[in-house]
Amino acid sequence: MTELRYRVLRLLDERENAGTAGTPTIGAVAEALGVPLREVLLVLETSEALGMVAIRRYTAEAENDYAVVLRSSAFTYLESKGETGR
Repeated sequence: MTELRYRVLRLLDERENAGTAGTPTIGAVAEALGVPLREVLLVLETSEALGMVAIRRYTAEAENDYAVVLRSSAFTYLESKGETGR
């Protein structure tokens, strides 16, 4: 799970730095990484508990449509791994 967490956070960081339109969804992250939605959801939920991401849950949307944003501790995590665009 550590490797997948790194890949997910790095992808979110790259998208944020690239200034791509809109906030990525859980489904978009899973699709971009070619990883099952359930695995990405688990990583993001545990990352949220660790304060690395915020998941924006909307009652009318499915889990794969929830938006995800990085929090400051995610950048610290990525820097400790030697990779960040910041």
